[in-house]
Amino acid sequence: MHYNRGMLLRAEILLVQMVAWQVPLVLVVVVVASAIMFRMLVRRWTTRKHWLELSRWANENGMKLHGADKATVPAPLATATTPPPTASISISSDKTAIVELHTMRAQRTDTSQFTTWRALVRQIEPRWLPTGLRPRANASSVLDLFPLSSFPSMAPPERFVIFGTDSAAARSVAGSSLLALLPPDLGLLLHGSTLMLDFSARPFDTIELSRLCALADQLMAHLPLAK
Repeated sequence: MHYNRGMLLRAEILLVQMVAWQVPLVLVVVVVASAIMFRMLVRRWTTRKHWLELSRWANENGMKLHGADKATVPAPLATATTPPPTASISISSDKTAIVELHTMRAQRTDTSQFTTWRALVRQIEPRWLPTGLRPRANASSVLDLFPLSSFPSMAPPERFVIFGTDSAAARSVAGSSLLALLPPDLGLLLHGSTLMLDFSARPFDTIELSRLCALADQLMAHLPLAK
């Protein structure tokens, strides 16, 4: 009887020792897990907030969001420069691609310098010889990446300069309502079966993306006949 009581007492002491050792460990695990969760939530609503907003916008509009590891540069931008541009982010569907891309600056320096561009590319049915509207107010434009000639006398000098490779196509754009519909800080390029909007002077956020998609629809509805 005394033997059984001794065994029970030793078992109780051993159980108390085990529990006393496990409690701090459990507390440490809880604290570490809480810290990781707190960091994830802080990152989600601070540094990753922009990404989450773009992801929601892409899902709502039937598009896919890609980071630098999977983002691709759409035509005609993919072959605009040598070496080819690289993309840091893209949102795309079957007919529309919105991309932030980077090209090397055309300067002879010891370090590589890059220029950031933002563009929306929409597929269209008529095939165009390269023709575009370059904003006069912008110091640089995506249109500068393409070998185009200017036609300064075809449009009023206040807002845009018409660029292209063919005078007939340039006149077609000059006589259309595209000049009135396009905001003065955006560039436009018709190239093959694509319509491209250069919004490098604007932020890459959901408000601007919604505006650009609506503008692209409006411009497509008023496209002149391709020359």
